[in-house]
Amino acid sequence: LKHPAQTTLLLDDPNSHYYLQQFNTLYANSPALSSKKLDNKTVQMSIPLGFDYKIAGNNKLQWFAGASIQPTYILSGNAYLLSSDMKFYVNENSFIRHWNMNSSVETFLSYKTNNGIIINAGPQIRYQLFSTYNKQYTYSEKLYNVGLKMGITRNF
Repeated sequence: LKHPAQTTLLLDDPNSHYYLQQFNTLYANSPALSSKKLDNKTVQMSIPLGFDYKIAGNNKLQWFAGASIQPTYILSGNAYLLSSDMKFYVNENSFIRHWNMNSSVETFLSYKTNNGIIINAGPQIRYQLFSTYNKQYTYSEKLYNVGLKMGITRNF
């Protein structure tokens, strides 16, 4: 928008149930003459706690399957939240949950080179167990990632 608009977010308070809180915004959720891409981003740090199970292999090449649970701390981020009437976005970072929990399942190949370097690569599916936003924001977002996990290990 070329000027600020006032909108509301539907919030939840365990003692008084739902309520509306007003915010000013410059971002509308409607077709317009100009558009802007809004990205929700977070910087996260997690510690995977899990296991790998060797399915097959020899000294050089091995195949593994694994799973993990990953306590996660959100270091920083930004959030564009959908308004209660779904016509606007509000940039309000205070609703981002600081602690979260992720889980993953994976399978990978492990190759050991002649000089002792171990190369691991394979697909991984990671799922966020709790919403990105705290319980006060009424919409829930649980992210998942499908990707390629790669690693190099060297024993000394």
